[in-house]
Amino acid sequence: MARATWLHRSLPRLRLSKDTFWEAISAKGAPASDRFWKHFTGLACPHGRKIYAVSGLYVRNKWDSDFDQGGNGYRYPFIPKKEIWIDSKNDLAEWPYILFHECREIESMAGGASYDRAHAGAKRVETIARRRDWPGEKIRKRRSSGRRK
Repeated sequence: MARATWLHRSLPRLRLSKDTFWEAISAKGAPASDRFWKHFTGLACPHGRKIYAVSGLYVRNKWDSDFDQGGNGYRYPFIPKKEIWIDSKNDLAEWPYILFHECREIESMAGGASYDRAHAGAKRVETIARRRDWPGEKIRKRRSSGRRK
């Protein structure tokens, strides 16, 4: 099935590839410097939030060790509300799903939902999208040990 999402159509327009991003960081030394830890991708989600590739290592060391894959300003107070950050170490094939998750989480939290409730809903729709796009990669559901035969 074709993956026709706004991000898949936009990926070829990225101004800085993941490898180039890390080359720029490596040129300045192992820990990401303040100058190179965050880069605007040139993309924005349908809601107008700008998408930034960030050094997850830098973000975890400076602000929050729980930062993983991506984040938004409703979850993390150090991220501006008009931005979505994605860890640049993620494979580009993961980006549409991570960004879809973040956008869904933002919508729920902006509507008044708690983070836990918004995250659970976003995770649910992210899983549905992944299974739709990768039908041969479905994970079999495990039977609960307490089931009667």
